[in-house]
Amino acid sequence: MEDDNLIEQIISLSARIALAREEIEQMHDKFQVALTGIFRLLSEGKNPPIERMQADTEQLKGYVIRLASQMRQASLDICDTMKSGLASIIESARNP
Repeated sequence: MEDDNLIEQIISLSARIALAREEIEQMHDKFQVALTGIFRLLSEGKNPPIERMQADTEQLKGYVIRLASQMRQASLDICDTMKSGLASIIESARNP
C-alpha cells in the first residue's frame, strides 16, 4: 500500500510539473510580446513612435525590469514548490 501512495505522489508531482511548465511558458510569451512592442516603439526610423507620443522611456524601461523580475520570482517560486514536493516524496520513500 505504501508503494501505491508513493506512486500517487509521483504522479501528482508530475502533473504539477506539467502545469508549472505551462505557466512558465505563458510568462515568457507575455514577456516576449512586451519586449516586441517596446522595441517597436523605440526603434522605428528617425522619429520613433515613443518620441511622437512624448512618452517616458524610463517608465518603459522600468516596466521591462519589473516584468523580468516578476517572471524570475514566479519561476523560482514554482521551482521551490516542485523541490518541496519532491522532498516530501523522498521522505515518504525513506520512512515508509
